[in-house]
Amino acid sequence: MILTHRISTDEDLQFIVQLPEDKISLFYMFPKATFPLTIEQLKDVIKSRFDSTVFLINDKIIGYANIYFYDDEKEPYIGNVILSKDYRGKGLGKEIVKTMIHKAMSNHDTNCVKIAVFKSNLSVYNLYKSLCFEEYKTEIRIDFEGNKQELVFMELNFVN
Repeated sequence: MILTHRISTDEDLQFIVQLPEDKISLFYMFPKATFPLTIEQLKDVIKSRFDSTVFLINDKIIGYANIYFYDDEKEPYIGNVILSKDYRGKGLGKEIVKTMIHKAMSNHDTNCVKIAVFKSNLSVYNLYKSLCFEEYKTEIRIDFEGNKQELVFMELNFVN
């Protein structure tokens, strides 16, 4: 299984919106969106993001991620990360994040990459920890059912 990637095109949007299979996977990918994800919602967020990237196996889109800047912070964040449920648990999520770390460092001239993850998304939280991301703050967000969720902000520094 060879994972490839490229910058997304408008034609890819119809496939990307199918990646979140339920409300919770969409919430973890894109908390402000409403289920089901629409092309309009995705286009709207892409306008303010960078390096909108699709991940493919045998020319089939199986994942997506991008880069953004949060509030007035200078360091780039990896955002809207999603992997098709059929490909989870195979190490591909780690490859997606590694690719986006490289894009953030090369395209945005930084020594620090950030990411935010809901603590309830334990497997992804642990994935980021395994890549040496470290927590630096948390915020409480309200999910699609009105429940409080802890959003953990993490960073990966490449300078000592």
